[in-house]
Order: sequence, then C-alpha cells, then structure tokens
Amino acid sequence: MPPKQRPLLIGLSAGGDKIELAEEGLGLEHIEELMVRLAMRLLQQEFRLAFGGNLVEEEAPLTEHLINAALNWQSNRPVPSKQDPRGETVEVNNPSTWPLLNYSAWPQSLKIDPQRQARLVGVCEFRMVRPKDTSEAELLRFSTDLEHDPAARRRNADALTEMRVQSTVACDLRIVWGGRIRKSKGWLPGILEEVYLTLQKKKPVLILGGFGGCAGKLAKYLKTPPREKQIDKPNEKPVDDWPNELSLDASADNLRDSLLTEAERAYLHSRFEACKAAIREYRANLHRANPATSDRKPTGRAKLAEDSTDLLTRHRQRRIHGLKVATILDALDIGNPRDAIRKSVEAAADLR
Repeated sequence: MPPKQRPLLIGLSAGGDKIELAEEGLGLEHIEELMVRLAMRLLQQEFRLAFGGNLVEEEAPLTEHLINAALNWQSNRPVPSKQDPRGETVEVNNPSTWPLLNYSAWPQSLKIDPQRQARLVGVCEFRMVRPKDTSEAELLRFSTDLEHDPAARRRNADALTEMRVQSTVACDLRIVWGGRIRKSKGWLPGILEEVYLTLQKKKPVLILGGFGGCAGKLAKYLKTPPREKQIDKPNEKPVDDWPNELSLDASADNLRDSLLTEAERAYLHSRFEACKAAIREYRANLHRANPATSDRKPTGRAKLAEDSTDLLTRHRQRRIHGLKVATILDALDIGNPRDAIRKSVEAAADLR
C-alpha cells in the first residue's frame, strides 16, 4: 500500500480588541466562537490545526476550547477498520499526526505546565518559541516582567515575530479573521505580520474580511482594484491608498521602543515597507486580467460581453499560491460564520 499523505496543517489566526470589533457590531466572543466551530469542522475533515496561545485557562480560554474540540473529535472517531481506517492516522510517537500544534512565545511559554503538556500527548504538540538568536541559558537571566521592563517587552516582540516565522514555514494554509490593530505586543499587528510572512513564502492565505479588525482592514484594501496610471501621465506617482490604521504606530510601545537604536528603527521601517509592497503586489495580482477593472476599448457590444464573460471565468479560476482567485476574493466579503466555515473548508480541501 502507498504511504499515507501527511495531513495538511492549517494555521488559524484571529482575536481582536473589543472596542475595535465593536465598530462592526461584533464582540470577541463572536471571533472566538468561529474559531471553535471552524476548528471542529476542519478536524472532522482530517486536517491538523496550528494556533498561538497559552495553556493557562484563566488567561487563554480559547486554547482550552480548541483542546476540548480536539478531545471530542478523537473520542468520536470511528474504530479503525478496513472499511474506515481513519482512526489510524494519529500516532502517539509522531507529533506530526496529532490534531493540534500550539505555538507559545516567550515569556508566556514559561507558564505551560509540563504535567498538563504530558497529559495531552497525542492531542496537542507544544512548541515554545524564544527570540531569534537567543539561547535558553540567556533567557534565564532576563526579566519576564512585561508590565514594567522594556527589555522584556522587546524580547517578547522578537519572540512573537519568530513564532510567526516558524508557524508560516510549518503551515500549508493560513486562515485569518478579526485581529487587533492597535497596541499589539509585536512589532506589527499580528495578523498583518502573518499575512506578510505567508505571502513572502508564497503560501496560500484566506482572509475572512467581514469580521472586522486587522483582517477587515486588509480585506477592504485588497478588494479595491489598484489605480492604473493614466496614459497621458506616465510619470504620475501611484496613489498610496494603504489603510492608515495599519502602521508601525499601531504597534508602537514607547517604553519598549525607547531601547531601539536608529539603525533598528530604520530596519523596522524598511520591513514595514516590504510588508506593504508584498500585499500591494498581491492585490495587483488578484485584479490582474479582471474584465471588471480592464480599460480595454470595446469592439462591439455582443463581442465585448462574450469576451468579458470568458475572461472573468478564466480570471476567477486562476490560482495564486495554490488558491483560486474566486475563493480568495469571495472570502474577503464573508462576515457570516456559516459561510466562513464553508469557504474555509472548501479552500483547505482544494489544496489536497
């Protein structure tokens, strides 16, 4: 028999600030409910799930909900048989077959209880992520006081970036919705950084745009076709319609940032510009060859309608990093949990 395929790993990223989400008439409970419902559906379809969070119930109840969803999924799986061998896919000694993969950045990762972690063998793999180029021995000497110590906040921001880098490498698809815009603990709003890293690796990302937050701002930007240069103004600078809310200032931390050198500030600025450029290029690719944004001169009404229909069909069937343009564009408008789950499962299944 041929070896079984590795289950696809789907990264789920959500969250948000209650005040920011309230602009869309939503609460954090709506974002988290979708996370749990989507996780259950994806597990039923034999996908593995990656997410960030702490295994401390009073600080991260969502993590507990996801673990409970995985436990329920395992308890309801059929007994393996020749007719239905699905129960054989989880191997206790092989974490790559476990349903959940949890990433936890320093210093929150220090709070993970080893005994609880041991009890979840076969259910959830835990990866503790420290700041890049920093050893465990070094971290033992550092303060973990994120409330008062600017150096601790800086290392936490570095660890969050490293966590997102590692999860991007591991995941086959990232699905995002909601997300905090201002006062995130990293160098950039979390979902913005994750989308950037995913595009940088040329991996598929699905943005469910109707749930507000950072993902909502990104979706609004991506839905808008880029403005073309006018033929009679070839030297005209393109209009920068990047969302003002998504900026370095959104994640500014005066206490933490006081430690940055000018060179480090310049690096953060250049990285943010690279983020904008990657997402701007992605938007251009989404709308390229779309008759709705084309400035072709008509050659006859019937002929134009026929050509436009054919071109639109081919445009929506194009793939960007593995996903159909139609799937990506449709997701940008989704704000209904049922539609969000259906489209997410559809996208994941299409990558198999």
